[in-house]
Amino acid sequence: MVTGNASRDQKMREKILETDRFREIVFEATHVAADLSRFGKDQHFTVEVTGDLTVHGKSESLRLPVDVFVFPDYVVLSGSFPLLWKQFGLADPSFGLVKVREPLKVLFRLKAVPA
Repeated sequence: MVTGNASRDQKMREKILETDRFREIVFEATHVAADLSRFGKDQHFTVEVTGDLTVHGKSESLRLPVDVFVFPDYVVLSGSFPLLWKQFGLADPSFGLVKVREPLKVLFRLKAVPA
């Protein structure tokens, strides 16, 4: 996590996420609802993904839309979802005068290339 404020980032890693104990944040997809007939070069479509998100050692089920962009040599998956930090047992991530309200908005972008 990089926010541009080194002390805030350090607090988030050490005190909130406790990355020394919880080294990974993992989303494991269990179901994808999609019309894959549209999966072709230069296509864009949305799929619905259901799965389990594990943060700070606690798993919760999620269902979210994921935008799929197909390029000649790779595919990009992107989207966002709300995250309730209290739901995962995380401490309040507020820092100084900056107060963090729930839910946090998590943005993701994954570039997939052939092996």
